[in-house]
Amino acid sequence: MAAEIFETVFLGVLGILAWQDKKEMSVSKKILFLTGIFAILGRSLIGKIALQEWGFSLLPGLVLLVIGWLSGWQIGIGDGAVILVTGLWLGSRKTFIILLLGVFLCSIFCGGLVVFRKAGRKTEVPFVPFLWAACFIERFFI
Repeated sequence: MAAEIFETVFLGVLGILAWQDKKEMSVSKKILFLTGIFAILGRSLIGKIALQEWGFSLLPGLVLLVIGWLSGWQIGIGDGAVILVTGLWLGSRKTFIILLLGVFLCSIFCGGLVVFRKAGRKTEVPFVPFLWAACFIERFFI
């Protein structure tokens, strides 16, 4: 029960970050930092987390940051940081599912923009709202 409440709280926090990303095309470093600290404390209190799981939970975010760096930051640092924090909150398995589902949703949306000539290949789109939608789907439907 506590884990479900914890995940629902994260969904709310991710909603705030999604709104901010949509509005400003960036996310607050302060909110990310505080959210990360809260995630570490919360997951430690809910259950015993092995050190190996902590490492695996950070892996999707680290990979996204490396891809962003290699692409000249075509993927923003904030997107990678949000995935890092997601890993701290939800663990590696759920984070990986949310990341894949978020990329899928974003690609459908962006594909529609390109097909209907509302955007070009270089148009920047906020990614965190798609992560929020993916987290919502994962939380309530998967």
